[in-house]
Amino acid sequence: TCDWGPDTKTEIMFKECYKLESTNGHWQRLEDLPIIVSHSEYSTFVHGHKIFVLGGMTKGYKVTDLIQMYDTRKNQWTLVGRMPWKNKGLIVGHAEGWLYVAFGQIAISRFNSEFGEVTKSGFRARVNLDNL
Repeated sequence: TCDWGPDTKTEIMFKECYKLESTNGHWQRLEDLPIIVSHSEYSTFVHGHKIFVLGGMTKGYKVTDLIQMYDTRKNQWTLVGRMPWKNKGLIVGHAEGWLYVAFGQIAISRFNSEFGEVTKSGFRARVNLDNL
């Protein structure tokens, strides 16, 4: 997640993760996110007891292609893969063994992580999330 600095020009990103306990309304600290991404630029989805975080922006306003997974049973984050393109503002879904990604804004190139064009393309990939 992130916040803005006192000068409102500097984005401050945090690695801390929390969950809200439904029984008492208290926040419980979880394992830190291994690679910090901005709170509004990535996409998430849930499969069983795992939460997936795809894409987004990292420090320095760089677009990323990372796929990170949080296992709620183990309280553990794992980097599980990369997407074909670095992107932010994407939409992600999972159905019948396919991962669907519709892009928002991709990076300029594989080697330049700055913001590039907004695109309407996407991809799908066959994945077995149960084995992760």
